[in-house]
Amino acid sequence: MNIKKKLVKGIVILTALVFFFLISFVTLMEVTGEKYLNEKNDIVSFIKNSPPIPDNFVEVFEKVYPRSIDGNYWTYFVERTFSDSNRKCPCKMAALFIPNEKIDYSRGYYSTMPGMIALELEDYVSQKECLNYVYNNFQFGNDIIGVRSASENFFNKSLEELNQKEIVSILTMLENPVLYSIRRNPKAHNKKRSELLRKLGTTSVN
Repeated sequence: MNIKKKLVKGIVILTALVFFFLISFVTLMEVTGEKYLNEKNDIVSFIKNSPPIPDNFVEVFEKVYPRSIDGNYWTYFVERTFSDSNRKCPCKMAALFIPNEKIDYSRGYYSTMPGMIALELEDYVSQKECLNYVYNNFQFGNDIIGVRSASENFFNKSLEELNQKEIVSILTMLENPVLYSIRRNPKAHNKKRSELLRKLGTTSVN
């Protein structure tokens, strides 16, 4: 009986410690993100003033990356951690596109700082607004900046005129503009595009 009581007591203490750690971690992330945004108060304005991405593009994006515009950073974090979901968090993506960014991202995209900023951004802007900001400022290389410029450059069409497969081509390059360049590496591009197209119920690359 004593052993059982000690075991229960140990589990309770461990649970309390884990809960305390999680609360402390969440609080630290939110406070750090808030402090950073307070120091760069023009960030929210940059995001809110970004031109909207047309509906046809957003619709395909939502099919390829389900639930990315819904929810928040924590739902993204949990889903990406405990499943093979390809869900994205536009506000976390936006943290990597902040002008004159001086944060040390030497630990890579999955360091905690982008998540901290995302948590705070979500108090001021929506995931859709973050998506607008990111995709309007994404650099494809060769002075091609933003999905509108990419549409004109690669397909000689406005973004609104693109068909579903052309939009997926741009989404493919957004994954990695060098590795999946439609011009410099068409084989890798087509392979990755086929992978994304399967989420739309087709694998055709024609």
